[in-house]
Amino acid sequence: MDYFRAKRYLDALPDWEVGRPALGPIEDYLPRMRALLTRLDDPQTRFRSVIIGGTNGKGTVASLLAAILKAHGHKAGLYTSPHLHTQRERIRIDGDILSKERWADSVSHLDDCTRDFGREALGSFSKFEALTGLAAHLFAQQDVEFGIFEVGLGGRYDATNAWDSEMAVLTAIGLDHVDLLGNTLEEIAADKLHIARSGRTLVTTAAQSPEVMDLIRQTCAKQEVKLQIAETEWPLGHLTGRPATYAENAQLALEAAQGLVQDLEDDTAHQVVATHCWPGRFEVAQEKPLVLLDGAHNPAAAEALAEELQRLRSRLKTHLGSCGAVQGQGDRHSRESGNPVGSGGTQGPRFGVFRQPLSGERPVANTDDAWVLVVGAGMGHDAAGILHALAPVAQRVLLTSSDHPRALAPAALADLAPDGLAIEQVPASSQALKRALALAGPKGRVCVAGSLHLVARAREFFALPGERDGITEDMALENLECIAEAARRQELICEWISDDGTRLKLSGGRRPLRFWRNKHPFNDYVEARLAEDKAYQYEDFAAAGLPVPDTLKLFNPLADARFDRYKTHATVAEIVEEVMARFEFPLLVKKCHSSLAQGVFLERNPTDLGQRLQALFANSGFLDNIALVQQYVAGPEYRIVASRDELLLAYRKESEAVGADGDLNPLHQATGRAVRVEDAALLAQMQHLTAQVADVFSLGFYAIDLIHGADGFSIIEINPNPMCYVYNRDNGRRDFIRLYERLLSQFAL
Repeated sequence: MDYFRAKRYLDALPDWEVGRPALGPIEDYLPRMRALLTRLDDPQTRFRSVIIGGTNGKGTVASLLAAILKAHGHKAGLYTSPHLHTQRERIRIDGDILSKERWADSVSHLDDCTRDFGREALGSFSKFEALTGLAAHLFAQQDVEFGIFEVGLGGRYDATNAWDSEMAVLTAIGLDHVDLLGNTLEEIAADKLHIARSGRTLVTTAAQSPEVMDLIRQTCAKQEVKLQIAETEWPLGHLTGRPATYAENAQLALEAAQGLVQDLEDDTAHQVVATHCWPGRFEVAQEKPLVLLDGAHNPAAAEALAEELQRLRSRLKTHLGSCGAVQGQGDRHSRESGNPVGSGGTQGPRFGVFRQPLSGERPVANTDDAWVLVVGAGMGHDAAGILHALAPVAQRVLLTSSDHPRALAPAALADLAPDGLAIEQVPASSQALKRALALAGPKGRVCVAGSLHLVARAREFFALPGERDGITEDMALENLECIAEAARRQELICEWISDDGTRLKLSGGRRPLRFWRNKHPFNDYVEARLAEDKAYQYEDFAAAGLPVPDTLKLFNPLADARFDRYKTHATVAEIVEEVMARFEFPLLVKKCHSSLAQGVFLERNPTDLGQRLQALFANSGFLDNIALVQQYVAGPEYRIVASRDELLLAYRKESEAVGADGDLNPLHQATGRAVRVEDAALLAQMQHLTAQVADVFSLGFYAIDLIHGADGFSIIEINPNPMCYVYNRDNGRRDFIRLYERLLSQFAL
């Protein structure tokens, strides 16, 4: 299966995280997980296993431990949850997440090994169980020495506890998931202590509450578990600028590492601790105003966060530039030019991520230790406790939702807020973040907390580095923000005609115009549909003598008999044979209908080519049977934004690294940026090429993607519905607002 189908396969499984728990009694959970591991040939027996449980800090301890082991030459696999942007974050090998290719292959292996599993006595496995088994399989396959597993929920029945780990680590215990684990610290600790094993080591923190520590000592003594308490003997005074909880978690990771390896070097380990960053945990997203992101999702974590926020002002300069600081990106949201989107004549919801304070909007009064808070929470968490814990540092609290299926609505959060807390309800997280920036002003402070899912949306809002599976809705809706502002300037009437904010109607001109996400009415319908088809593009451009890479059009040899008349080859093997005679490697394979480079693959040898084509054809839709093999052209990539035969804007797509895993667009990389072309000679060449393209496709608004290779420009493709998100992120909205003003003058006025 391909990556999309691998993701869909996992997403269709029972999933407690989104409110679809596995069926059957809880006592079946561990036997089912063991049966799943048996189907996978018991991979958990082929590496040294560490299990990490607790309430807060599990991910930090797990990732720190893996990093310390790696720094000492030990290959480590890391399994954590939840993820922020892609589920591939949950499984890392030596700090790296898996490629989409390897992920899809591993999920296919899981599927092959578990056919008819659900018909057995224990029922179907859950998504978390599948991911746990997938992690164990991959760790064994990649010959890791240590597999580090973060417990998902509790301990006793968690999938990660289905086998005997060499070492267990227990972070600080607090009240969380009380509906499932118990109403007291002792009850919760008792559930989590099931990760310990007789005759093996349990490492825990000296910061446990007295009642929890008493229970730990009693349990370890009774079950003959070797208890090891991480005291404060490690010299971590250099962690100024880090929260106290980080130092506590670092002690745990160092204590665990010392128990696992004999060659632990203090200097090396301390350097890892000093430089380690776990995204979404006390992470600096922006400096002016200061924006902190922290996934504190229970009262204990929120109390610790509040204490750190109160102390932060005195050591602010020390913290900035350490974990999470985004040097050079802190002003991305203040670089916007022109009037803010949504002001003036628009109605209904406003979307997008680039906004300055509305005219007349004033920052709230600032005090030494007060913060503008953006808070969301999920079902099953103590949202009231979170709000009460954060209240002492809040000058204003914006209650919002992460769009996760189990996220509480802002109105539900408002009912739980303590009396006297200054709150606002802002349903869309992007709007809440924009509002927070406006309220804080350039000298204020903002903190996003209460939910890792909300923190993930905030990381995307601030364009922090991180691999993603695809675009977000804010990216797709950014065009509407620019259109709305351009319409306001043209004194057109803006009307949001769907509750979800995806459709915009403009009236007051020659005729009404309707826009849907990044789709627009400036193109003829049939002309745009033809232009969306890559095969038609290359055929028509080649016939017109335009510079395009050598391209071979392929029809799926596995397609239904209805399409026999269109088939170009009888087998994939025949295709590979022709390709080898015509092309040199590396070469590109492209799906005929795809966007955002998600269906583009770089292949370096005949074997991989054959496997790629077989996978594409086997997984194609009934009416999606065309693929392309294309000459690979090396060189810088550009985009022209045009209307008919006129170039409106051009920019270069830059990145420090371009991946080869089905995602070759530089702008899709973490370091990707759009740099406007100002060179007159280069623009003249691009204008000439634009006029040639317009002779082939007559489009009112479109983009041309180019590569400047050894022989000059090659047209990679055209896009009749270009997005403006990434360009605006790096350059502000002014250019696209003016561009849309021009289009509206032409098509509406």
